[in-house]
Amino acid sequence: MKIVPEIDCEREQPGFEEECRRQAALIAKANREDPELMAFLDAAFEDWAKSLNDRE
Repeated sequence: MKIVPEIDCEREQPGFEEECRRQAALIAKANREDPELMAFLDAAFEDWAKSLNDRE
């Protein structure tokens, strides 16, 4: 029995690597222009991780 359905892997599509680079550049630019963004994301991750630990 297959749990994961067969799908066309996007990595095999033309232009996938270029699109990854484009999106990574946009994220890096946003991080440089808004230094508070990473602090916010880090805090959100810590809250999420704590909620997982609290479940155990």
